[in-house]
Order: sequence, then structure tokens, then C-alpha cells
Amino acid sequence: MTSARFLPLAAAALLLAGCGIEPEKLATNEGAATANAAAAARTPEGPLSVYIGKAPTEAVDGVTFLDQPSVRAGVQVAVRYDDPSMWVFRNDTTRRPIVMKEGRLLSYGCETGNCAGRNWAVLIDPLGVMAEICYYAGGQARWYASGRNPAERPGGCPTE
Repeated sequence: MTSARFLPLAAAALLLAGCGIEPEKLATNEGAATANAAAAARTPEGPLSVYIGKAPTEAVDGVTFLDQPSVRAGVQVAVRYDDPSMWVFRNDTTRRPIVMKEGRLLSYGCETGNCAGRNWAVLIDPLGVMAEICYYAGGQARWYASGRNPAERPGGCPTE
């Protein structure tokens, strides 16, 4: 905008301000507010987000969630090749679709025919950096995470 065209607009704004006339308030845009709320609640992005809603054994671009290198490494580092890693990666188990829980992907599985007696959950961030594993057997839930000793917590493993 040239200065010659800007001066009349600036003068009009000063006159309106001096007269006590307030500019008309804009109506709220409900569509924009809804879109902003949806964006705030959107799933955190990361390479593992593509598995949300899929079974842990369902391939995306030829790779299952359980075969993703970051998931395998996260589980193996957290449980240090203890009994839970054997169960987490078995193919002959019952599985639920992967869900998002508190900003992490949750993959739940259990021993077929014995879900109440032996089950587990993998919780991992969408980037595949931080994993926590819950393993329930014998009436006790034990939680594993990288850099920490296993800890027993009340209740079972999360399912959703």
C-alpha cells in the first residue's frame, strides 16, 4: 500500500477512535473453533500412529506393529529378555486393536483361553522412543521400563 493511500485510512481510524465509536465486533466462527478443538485433541503424530485401530499383527506398508524395530527394541530393552518379551511377540495369542491412551499407543494381548490369568500391554510413544510394558501373571502386575527396575503395581494391565 502506498503512503498516499494509507493516510486516508489512518485518518479515518483516528477520527473514529476520537468519536468513541468502536469497531463492530466480529461474529465468532464456530467452524474455526470446532476445527481448533479437533486439532488440539488430534492424535500425537509419529511413525507409529499409523497403527492406531489396527491389530498388532496387521501390517502397514508390509510391517506389523510388533515387527517395528522401535517397538521390538523398546520391549526388549525394558524387560531385558525376561518372560514378558516372550509373550509379547508370540503369534498364537489373543490381541485387541491398538488404541491411543494418554498420548501413547497401547497394544494389549493375552494368552488365548487364559486372558484373566496372563496378559500384557505395551505402551509406547508415537515416535517409538519410550516404551513401558505391563505383564500380568499369577495375580500380580509387573511394570517394566527402560532404565528402571521392574515394579509391581496394583490392578492388572490396561486393556484400553
